[in-house]
Amino acid sequence: MNFTIKLLDVVALLEYLPEQGLYRGQVGTVIDEYDAEFVEVEFSDLQGCTYALEARSP
Repeated sequence: MNFTIKLLDVVALLEYLPEQGLYRGQVGTVIDEYDAEFVEVEFSDLQGCTYALEARSP
């Protein structure tokens, strides 16, 4: 399956990241595209407060 992640896409984590307090399945929004290899994903609560920012490879 070939797909492209774009700015403002909603994505879900495929792995557990305990050092960041993030769990598999948590949903975030792509807020920046660094290059073809990395995007910045923002994780926020229901009030819109950011609790994690993570640079991830799609």
